[in-house]
Amino acid sequence: MTHTLHRLGTPENLKDDYLIVVRCEKGINRKDSRFKLRQTYQLFRENHVVNYGDSRTGIMLTLSESELDQGLKDGAPINGLFRSMDDVMNVVKGIVEKDLGLCVVISGLYGEIVKGCEKLKIKPHTVNNSLGIWGRTDLLPADNYLELSTMCGHGMIGINLIKDVIDRMKRKKVSLEEAAVILGKHCICGAFNTERAARLLKKFVMEQ
Repeated sequence: MTHTLHRLGTPENLKDDYLIVVRCEKGINRKDSRFKLRQTYQLFRENHVVNYGDSRTGIMLTLSESELDQGLKDGAPINGLFRSMDDVMNVVKGIVEKDLGLCVVISGLYGEIVKGCEKLKIKPHTVNNSLGIWGRTDLLPADNYLELSTMCGHGMIGINLIKDVIDRMKRKKVSLEEAAVILGKHCICGAFNTERAARLLKKFVMEQ
């Protein structure tokens, strides 16, 4: 799973941006897995989740808790976005203690993830690192736009959409929080961090 790996930013503005992807595998533990995934959703909620959901059913920005739970299907890949490594590790600990047998992928600052795993005395199975952007980088939008757009690894947060919500903020048509939610609703996996987005959007308004 690498669609959550390429979030652009600085160590400072990524320090409260951690994503958990939870999956099961076809032919191994997919049958009736929706019941285990619902338990994982409950662990998310108990640990200050910022955003969560799955691309097949929806996300917390568009659906209620009951709609998310009832909409889960066997084999659905679910995502949970958290502001602290402590919350992430509490979720992982809960998955282990409940013996759910699910695959867990964590995206975020590598050093912090390693510390969290050491604290729980677990060893990562695999590590993927982003090597950055290669090629004609001069054709890309400015980094401050990419910091927002790359929070959706499937590219559903377009630069023109970001420009539109910034313009609406400047005209006081929407608040920071409302603008962040508008962007987040386009990320159908629930990987978009609305809290971080609000802070990044605030910089746009202050700098222009």
